Amino acid sequence: MKRKRRVKRMKNWKNWMVLGFFFIGMTLYYLIIPPHVKSQTISVGKWEYRVVLLDYSQYSKTPEFRKLLKDKNSTPTQANLQFIQKILNKFGSQGWELVQVVVPKSRIRNFIYFYFKRLKT
Repeated sequence: MKRKRRVKRMKNWKNWMVLGFFFIGMTLYYLIIPPHVKSQTISVGKWEYRVVLLDYSQYSKTPEFRKLLKDKNSTPTQANLQFIQKILNKFGSQGWELVQVVVPKSRIRNFIYFYFKRLKT
């Protein structure tokens, strides 16, 4: 009989400890975090999307790509990466965010799809 009471007291003690820590945590939460942060809501805007297809067989013939190839005395792979970086930076400066890149599975991987989004203005 004494053992049951002792076990029951221990369980009650543990429950009170958990409850106490919960209230202390909630009190600290409300004291530390300013009210303007708690009431802040995120408004969901409308997005506009853009899909860009880069075809290596097309842009490798452009003067800009050939200039990259000659100026830096780089390999076609390095020039390709520099060209793609220029394009991505151009879209980024216009407010576009890159959300996905798709390289279709095919024997000839000459093209890449870039998916961009930005908030409508």
